[in-house]
Amino acid sequence: MVLSLMLCHIYNPMRRAVRDGQKKTLLFYIFQDCDAFFSLCTSFVTFILGFSNATIFQRWWRLRELCGTVNGKTVDTAVLLASYARRESDLDELFRLLWLAHALHVHSIHNSETDATLELLIQEGLLKAGDEAEALRHCNTLASSTPVSIVYGWFTKRFASTVIRDLPPAQQSGVLQSVQSNISAMRGAAADVLMYLSTPVPRAYTSLLEIMVTLYVLMAPLGLVPRLLWMAVPGCFIVTLIFYGFMSLGKQMLNPFMVRPHAARSDDAFDTQGFLIGTRAACREVAVAVFQSSNGSRSA
Repeated sequence: MVLSLMLCHIYNPMRRAVRDGQKKTLLFYIFQDCDAFFSLCTSFVTFILGFSNATIFQRWWRLRELCGTVNGKTVDTAVLLASYARRESDLDELFRLLWLAHALHVHSIHNSETDATLELLIQEGLLKAGDEAEALRHCNTLASSTPVSIVYGWFTKRFASTVIRDLPPAQQSGVLQSVQSNISAMRGAAADVLMYLSTPVPRAYTSLLEIMVTLYVLMAPLGLVPRLLWMAVPGCFIVTLIFYGFMSLGKQMLNPFMVRPHAARSDDAFDTQGFLIGTRAACREVAVAVFQSSNGSRSA
């Protein structure tokens, strides 16, 4: 704003002199050329910035949809489990495996350290020490879809044996198909999240965009003063706010799971732990209501 004010004091006398019929100076032509060049850059930078932010927002929202798929299908599966399970011990074991897969999905997003994560899952009662823990420890890393796929495989095997044992043959195929459809959707969504995170927007693209926007903002006083004169002072502030602000917003959305260093929980990051806790709470409520109702009606 200070630069804009200084340029206004330089350009205003020249503008008045030319209006009074005096000869145009070289500096006056420089101001006019800067105005024309700034107009040209405005169209170009607006297009590039708009395209970049639209692409980044689409990526950001797609990641949110994929996390929502895992959460939503987990609750849908809980409804099916509570509806068709006959024994509470089977229901508890199936919920444990379902929540273990969901927890591994969250830890894969944040690339958690393997041994510490497995120990935490054992303490939470989601993972059994011994064969289960060793099977997951043999995976190269938890930041992949392999551990999640393994646990969903355990879940499917346990659920299939439960269905075959407790349900009449006429119901078995339909129930198995419904649950398997949910499992495939959850596993695919969890894998797609990691695919998006492993293929970020190229750094060269974001760096070039930042250079272009920075140069555009620095040129704004020279481009706006010949056209707006004194209104260029607030105009430069508005241009900086809009262009640099939207560029900064896009950079913040590149990785929606990244917690910023200034706070333990960042408002501009997805609260994956909140997703996890909320989904478990919903599953528990469904299990209590549906399982008791289903078994009560069978007893009657």
